[in-house]
Amino acid sequence: MKQLSLSLIGEISLPIEYLISTDLNLAYAQWSGRVRLVEFRKMFPAYLADQNYLQGRPELCDFSNFTDMDADFKQIWSALHMVNAPEMHSDCKTKCVVYAPSDLAFGFARMYQSLAEQQAGVQVAVCSTQKEVFAALNLEFSTISDLLGFGRFHQPSPSLETVCQPSLAQTTLARLQ
Repeated sequence: MKQLSLSLIGEISLPIEYLISTDLNLAYAQWSGRVRLVEFRKMFPAYLADQNYLQGRPELCDFSNFTDMDADFKQIWSALHMVNAPEMHSDCKTKCVVYAPSDLAFGFARMYQSLAEQQAGVQVAVCSTQKEVFAALNLEFSTISDLLGFGRFHQPSPSLETVCQPSLAQTTLARLQ
C-alpha cells in the first residue's frame, strides 16, 4: 500500500491510504491522524481515476488511526456531495462501511452517515468492532490485518499527480507475506 498524501505548502497533513482488491471486490482506505476535508477534496479524484476503481464496489474506511477532523458541518456536507456525484448518474450504489473504534471517529462517522441517509447516494454503515465490519461486508475475516494479508490488494495507480511514500499498511502487508 502506498500512502497518498497531498501537500499544501510542503506540509503532509492528510494521510489517506487506499488499496483495491479486485479478487474480493473491495476498496480499503485507512485514514490516519488529523483529517482536513479540504485536502480530501483534492485527493478523492485520484481514487476515482485509479485504474482499478469500479463504481459500486464496496468500500471499507478504517478510522482506527484517525485522531481528529478539522471540518465543520458544511464541509462534511460538501464532501458528501462530492462522493455522491458519481452515484447520482448510476443505478449502482456504493456501500461504504466505516470502522470507527474510538468515540471521536464514531461520532464523525455517524454524522457522515446521517447526512448520507438524506440523499440517494452512497450507503454508509458505521461499525465500532471489526466483527461488525465483516458482517456488514459479508466477508469471513476476523481482523483487518487478515483481510489485508489475504485480499491480494492492488497498489494505487492514480492518474493524478500525488505524493507517494511507504506506509504502515505497506509494512504490515510485507510482514504478512
